[in-house]
Amino acid sequence: HRHIDRELARARVANQAVRRDRGRTDIVEITRSVIATLRRTPRGGFLSWEIEGPSTCIVTVDTNDLSDLVGNILENALKWARACVRVSVTHDSKEAVFTVVDDGPGAPPNQLEDLRQRGIRLDEKKPGAGIGLAIVDDIASAYGGNVVLKSPGSGGFSASVYLPAADRIGNQ
Repeated sequence: HRHIDRELARARVANQAVRRDRGRTDIVEITRSVIATLRRTPRGGFLSWEIEGPSTCIVTVDTNDLSDLVGNILENALKWARACVRVSVTHDSKEAVFTVVDDGPGAPPNQLEDLRQRGIRLDEKKPGAGIGLAIVDDIASAYGGNVVLKSPGSGGFSASVYLPAADRIGNQ
């Protein structure tokens, strides 16, 4: 069932990417909304959530796709963080960068690329299907963006998504 849902999501993303011009969404607004939802969960209420960057940042991504992308990255951070999740949004005239950093155990650097593949889970003890970061990668790629995963040796995990910025970007 999970794999069917994944393939349906992949087909929807491919269809949306054909109509890139129609998607203009504020990544900061989506991020604040997803964090507000996650804070209402038992684990999310325990964590410290930090967000920094501009008050608005419009990217050329469909709202539903962007919600899936942001939601999957933040749910991954929620699952692994020990105490804090930090989100930053930066931009220039062509590109926006959405970065989520958690203070969890991280992942071995030689296995980071494996996390982009569906069904790959590095720790079977935590719940999940191993498709969240693969969905993020598919969505970013469909819109001409890319994902960079990092895990410093001292622990923690970072996922940065580079997306095309729209013409309307506001500052705080």
